[in-house]
Amino acid sequence: MAPSRLGRLLREPLVHFAWLAALLIVLTPKPADERSIEVGEEELASLTRQFTLKAKRPPSDAERARLVNDYLRDEVLKREAIALGIHETDPVVKRRLIQSLEYLAEAEGDAAPSPDDADLRAELAAHPERYRVPERLDFVQVFVRAGPDLEERARAVSAELPAAAVVAGAGGEVPRPGAATPVAQRQLGDAFLDGNRFKAKSEQQVAARFGGAMAKALFERSRQADVKDQWLGPFDSRFGKHWIWITARHPARAQRFDEARRELEAEVLEHQRQARRDAFVRKAAARYRIRVEGNPWQVEP
Repeated sequence: MAPSRLGRLLREPLVHFAWLAALLIVLTPKPADERSIEVGEEELASLTRQFTLKAKRPPSDAERARLVNDYLRDEVLKREAIALGIHETDPVVKRRLIQSLEYLAEAEGDAAPSPDDADLRAELAAHPERYRVPERLDFVQVFVRAGPDLEERARAVSAELPAAAVVAGAGGEVPRPGAATPVAQRQLGDAFLDGNRFKAKSEQQVAARFGGAMAKALFERSRQADVKDQWLGPFDSRFGKHWIWITARHPARAQRFDEARRELEAEVLEHQRQARRDAFVRKAAARYRIRVEGNPWQVEP
């Protein structure tokens, strides 16, 4: 090609564009091959370190090969799951991803200082209803376990109960009628796994042991006027029948500051974590153009 012709060719804009395009292709980093999985020194060191921390020794050659194989197996399945869009369609996977990001959001930025007494007292003043000691009962029971002869045995116990008062200071044992002391003769009813004396139990605690229906019935009955110095019931549970003698009733009350301290600390710390999560959501949402039915939408945490 003549020099003059070559010069004219080099001055053509299309030639300049072609050279520029070729240069960009050469210089642009190639994306990682999605079908290529490389295990390098960093991954191997991490696998070895995790094994050593757990087993308190370095892995053998066979164990190291197993670690690598398990890592590669998980990586293959992870990539296949992403390729199938499982992270978009499976609600459990989606929720787990969101939770993981929320945990990262909680740790973002400087750690908040531990709450001081002023923070705790402010929380207590703002939400006193959250920090109350519930109504509680001290009581003694006579128990008859469930069985084919339950009703017959219950009638026999019920006939003896009017004469079997709970003796103050006797530890809550239930005497048979005419007994000189609460432990002088055999006790009424059957043995119960947790014993027959219960102290300062809330309705929730009674429900956990005897069932919600019995707990509700007992506490409703305990609030009536005619419950002093007498047997109440029988109350039914899955275990059998229970007669209850209430020895003391503790009304619901507000917790003292020292009693509520641990709950207050947990609540204030949760407020701080929630504030960090909310800030993260606002910051992340600001990077998106969000519309609902064509109208702008501001995401609230």
